[in-house]
Amino acid sequence: MQNPRQIAFLALREVHRRGAFADAALDRAFSNSQLNDLDRRLVTELVYGSVRRMRSIDFIIDKLATKKSSQQPPELRTILHLGLYQLEYLNQIPPSAAVNTTVQLAKENGFSGLSSFVNGLLRQYTRLTPPTPPYQGGAKSLPNSPQQTETKTTSNSPPYQGGAGGV
Repeated sequence: MQNPRQIAFLALREVHRRGAFADAALDRAFSNSQLNDLDRRLVTELVYGSVRRMRSIDFIIDKLATKKSSQQPPELRTILHLGLYQLEYLNQIPPSAAVNTTVQLAKENGFSGLSSFVNGLLRQYTRLTPPTPPYQGGAKSLPNSPQQTETKTTSNSPPYQGGAGGV
């Protein structure tokens, strides 16, 4: 069975290296794979989401790592984007699974020596962020993030019921 995160990594690498459009990179990645529908949806979400939230994820890397995101090796940065995107925006994936698969992705792509850095950064992120259901460990955003308003709107008020004040 093929690894959906590896396929997402390959598509994102093409986007970042060659300036390919995400949809074209995904089409090429899918043409060489035999993923089931669920895995194809995960790959699509990871690629589009990582591209869409690149600046927000770079901000998180800049806050947590000694080196800025722009100073990280490009492929390592892509791997970190995949892991942080899962932790930040995909709360249906358990944080431990997101961390472990991202560390494994780093090892499989020539970053065995930096796998402890990947593990440490992602685990630090899970410790610093407020828990969110259903896994009580995924996060929504770091404090002082300039993108907080764009990432989520959370409210304790009941959902809109319609009407105009009971009139």
